Amino acid sequence: MAVSNKLLGLSGVEYEFKPASFFPTPDTAATSNFQIYTFFINKDWHKKAPPMEVMYTIFHEMRHMYQAVQIEFRNKKDCLFYEEDKARVDLWKKELKSYTKPSMEEEENDQAYYSQDIEIDAVAFCELLARVLFKSNIYIPDLIKARVEERIKEIDEVIKLTELINN
Repeated sequence: MAVSNKLLGLSGVEYEFKPASFFPTPDTAATSNFQIYTFFINKDWHKKAPPMEVMYTIFHEMRHMYQAVQIEFRNKKDCLFYEEDKARVDLWKKELKSYTKPSMEEEENDQAYYSQDIEIDAVAFCELLARVLFKSNIYIPDLIKARVEERIKEIDEVIKLTELINN
């Protein structure tokens, strides 16, 4: 968590392990509560999941926390480590108000979930960290690959992760 916290300029984000019964389905890996800047990890899933998948899930949830901070502190620029485009933050705010949750079934049933900009952004951040820190990749549905690649470039221009690692 320290890596993603530092890269995103976040502090005060918490996480808790909860039993599978806490989640909408037993297979849900994690979920976030943006009001209290806390995300919850399914401890039953965590016990069985490969360590890299757990790490990627944490990166993904941390990016959602970053989105929440961008929304909440939009007008307090001195509180933000990075400043995202206003139109993007407005879209995130709109999407969070009418968030489409994954169906946890077949990928094609989750088009609305995957197509949300908040998910594209979180997947792109996670993929960027996977590539640069671990020379690996996460699974990205074909439906969003082009948008994720575009967003990866935008994120890296801001946080300059590739530069940091290569220097």
